[in-house]
Amino acid sequence: MKIYVLSTLFFFLFNFHFVKVQNITDAPCTNAAVDILSLVYNNEIDSAQALKDYYCTNNTDEAALLQAHIIRWKSLPVYLQKESIVSPYINLLQSIAESEELLSDYQSFIQLNAFLLLAEFYYNKNETMAAVKYGGKAYSLIKPKLAEENLSDEWLLVAGLYNYFYSYYLNKNMAYHSLLFFFKEGDKNKGLQQLDRASSSNTIVQAESLIYLSHIFLRLENKADRSLIYAKRLTNQFPNNPKFYELYIEASIANNQVDDKTTSLIKALKNSQQVYYQKYGRTYEAIINNSSNVEILKEAINFVNANGGGNHLLSLLYTKLSTKTSNNKSYLEKIKEYKVYDYVLTRP
Repeated sequence: MKIYVLSTLFFFLFNFHFVKVQNITDAPCTNAAVDILSLVYNNEIDSAQALKDYYCTNNTDEAALLQAHIIRWKSLPVYLQKESIVSPYINLLQSIAESEELLSDYQSFIQLNAFLLLAEFYYNKNETMAAVKYGGKAYSLIKPKLAEENLSDEWLLVAGLYNYFYSYYLNKNMAYHSLLFFFKEGDKNKGLQQLDRASSSNTIVQAESLIYLSHIFLRLENKADRSLIYAKRLTNQFPNNPKFYELYIEASIANNQVDDKTTSLIKALKNSQQVYYQKYGRTYEAIINNSSNVEILKEAINFVNANGGGNHLLSLLYTKLSTKTSNNKSYLEKIKEYKVYDYVLTRP
């Protein structure tokens, strides 16, 4: 799962209409949504499913979105799963995307989530036109909200991401300037403030806000000390989710603060039953190894390549490998080849 693809929505134009009417929410399901997602984010999938089935008995968009999140987190990364998993996931999201009557901010937010998850899915599948389609629909819902001052906590996440990534891409490459001309101007600092407020809310967006803040400060802003603050909150609040371990581990390494918790999380990843997490565990174990022997790094590279690859993991390994030898020209070329984020293993 590429958990940070929301930023790609800023590349999408819009032109759409809705085709279906259905109920969006019901009170018992809405009241239980935070608890259901908290279980999902803590990797207690069976408990989340049971709670969702108990409270969300009506066929609503809200129930469909919660079920989609359950599938998504149970089957990481969902876009690489077999058709029996992918098909129900996509059908749930498309049913929400086709809803016509959005009577509240919360209902619009539910549909926005569906658009973004569909855009994420098709982006990861390299199906550009489908990603553009749903990204454009997402932007058309976001745009009217950007001028509002008193946003709900749910919309703070969306507005914060828009404000931050608009400014990020505007400053990253001059080539984006002409494209961003079509979009409403964003404010980077305001975006980070909005995300921080959302991260302190007792709402369905709290966890995602923490994820993005830790990611942004670690990999885009080169402020690993601030990233670690949010990563600690994530792993303390959701200690059973191995996907969150990566932010804590990488921020700890970047801050030169590898502690018992760091090594414990690395061990948990390495011993996971899922190869997806084993790759992370093997990578981090090799990176924190301080011996001059480079074989553990090379073995980790071989393991990642033999199990589906992973550009970010390879960029981490080659970055560490490049520090072990003076003859590192080939390693520097590999770092450039596999680079995903602006900063890896760097200190503030």
